[in-house]
Amino acid sequence: MKEGLGSAFWFESVLAFAAAFLAVLTLAKPQWNEEMFAADPDRGDGSFEWMLVVVLCLSASVFAALARRLSCKASVEPAVALAGGTGAQARIVAESTGADEKYENDSPISA
Repeated sequence: MKEGLGSAFWFESVLAFAAAFLAVLTLAKPQWNEEMFAADPDRGDGSFEWMLVVVLCLSASVFAALARRLSCKASVEPAVALAGGTGAQARIVAESTGADEKYENDSPISA
């Protein structure tokens, strides 16, 4: 497991999983929501279930993409710092992580 994954990553991952699970559940048992809430919003024609599947799939995709973005960001920042990133690269990493350290070597070439 990668270190540095914050609560936003886990929150988005859980939301993506929940949306995907509910989409599959709706495909497998379309009447689950009508049984649970004792309501029939589409009066039996199935349009609500298809709309629900589309919305849940889009939600799962968006939350998964957001979680992936945070995961990639968490893995790239330490790699730049460990690879000897100096000058502009180090400042970019420091600004994006909120570090207040000053970097003395602004040259991309080490002496």
